Amino acid sequence: MSFLSRMKLIYQISLIGLAALSIFAIVAMVLFVADYQRQTAETTAEEAVDDRLIVDGIAREFLNARRREKDFLLRLDEKYAADHAETVAIVQSDLKKLSDDPALDPFDGQISSIATSFDNYAAQFEIIADLQQKSA
Repeated sequence: MSFLSRMKLIYQISLIGLAALSIFAIVAMVLFVADYQRQTAETTAEEAVDDRLIVDGIAREFLNARRREKDFLLRLDEKYAADHAETVAIVQSDLKKLSDDPALDPFDGQISSIATSFDNYAAQFEIIADLQQKSA
């Protein structure tokens, strides 16, 4: 305190103002950094939710494809084969979205394996549907 008592009053007030300004600047920087990190976390969470919604949609469409297949095999109606083709297109489109997502790069092998297996399944169903059309 003896340091401040030797200074003129105007310098003491200026020094206190400078200290307060420095503290405000530090607090502002901390708040800006925290806000940026929060926004980044929110963006990442939103992308994860979007990916999860796509995965849930794929799971539902897998089930729908099996339903269409069973309906076709039980009723032998071409309407179900066409419905199956639409479902296959939806699944393939959604799998493409997942494989194009850079956030999911660590899972590219698994996604491509699922896509390949589903493509094989769809091709086998097409063979069955074609054979059924030829025999009818």
